[in-house]
Amino acid sequence: MPVGARPEFEGTLRNVSRLRIDARQTCLKGSPLACRLTTDGRLTVLLSDGRRLALPAGRHTGTITR
Repeated sequence: MPVGARPEFEGTLRNVSRLRIDARQTCLKGSPLACRLTTDGRLTVLLSDGRRLALPAGRHTGTITR
């Protein structure tokens, strides 16, 4: 990873109520994950290491930690 880089993702999701990310396959197990998401409805982000983030519709910026 380049200096200053961090695990993060961003996107706009439509008609999606649940997003699952395999933390081991993406090398994110136990690591903070920054996100910027826009969604048109309620969204639950699930990481396979047990982390969970529930969001209402709208724009969201933050970090998923343990």
